[in-house]
Amino acid sequence: MDELLAQWLADPIAIRILAAIIGLIIIGLISRAIRTAITRYINVADTRYRLRKLSSLAGYIIVILMLIFIFGDRIGNLEVTMGVAGAGIAFALQEVIASFAGWFAITFAGFYKPGDRVQLGGITGMSFISAFSGPR
Repeated sequence: MDELLAQWLADPIAIRILAAIIGLIIIGLISRAIRTAITRYINVADTRYRLRKLSSLAGYIIVILMLIFIFGDRIGNLEVTMGVAGAGIAFALQEVIASFAGWFAITFAGFYKPGDRVQLGGITGMSFISAFSGPR
């Protein structure tokens, strides 16, 4: 049994997995203690909610950074896979992405003002923005 444990602990991957598990447990306990302290000492509900969410987000970010640090040399293949998957998703959703970018530009860039008449596909009418701007 001791020989099996010594052989297992001599493997660098096993040590990395063990370090990741211990790190996850420690970060989880610290995050839970912070959330409990926030709940106990902050009386304003909105502030308490936001601080709890912020502490959870910080815990997730720390976990991701820890895992990248521990398994950093083994992430090369994952980066290539994520890049190819991202390119495939962008290609498949190019019309959706272009539509969202157009909506964003029209909404926030100020190309049209309420009451402007627009022509789209041979149909002329009032701009979408003017439909929700209320009575003139």
